[in-house]
Amino acid sequence: MRRHKINQILLYVILTVLAAIFVYQALRKVLGHSWQVESLVLVLIASTLAVVMSDRAKLSQLNGEFRQFKRSFNALCHDFKGMRQEFHDFRAKQENFNNWTRVQFKDIKQKL
Repeated sequence: MRRHKINQILLYVILTVLAAIFVYQALRKVLGHSWQVESLVLVLIASTLAVVMSDRAKLSQLNGEFRQFKRSFNALCHDFKGMRQEFHDFRAKQENFNNWTRVQFKDIKQKL
C-alpha cells in the first residue's frame, strides 16, 4: 500500500512538472520566443500519458473495492437463499398443520 501511495505521488509530481513546462512553453509561443511546435506537442503527449497512468491507478483501486463489494453481495445472496428455504419449510409445516387441524376438526364434528 505504501509503495502504491509513493507511485501515485511521484506520478502527480511528474504531471505537475510537465504541465508547468507546457504552460511555460505555450506562453513563450504566444510571445514569439518558443521552442519548435513539435516540442510543445511532445510535452502535451507526455502529460496526457501521465494523466492516463493516473487514471489507470485509480481504476485498479476501484476494481479492488468492487471485489470487496462483490464478496459482500454474494454473502447477502447466500443469506437470502437460506431465508427463502426457511420460508418454504415454514410454509410446508404450516400447510401440514392446517391439514392436520382440518382432519381433527372433522373427527370432532363427526363425534358430536
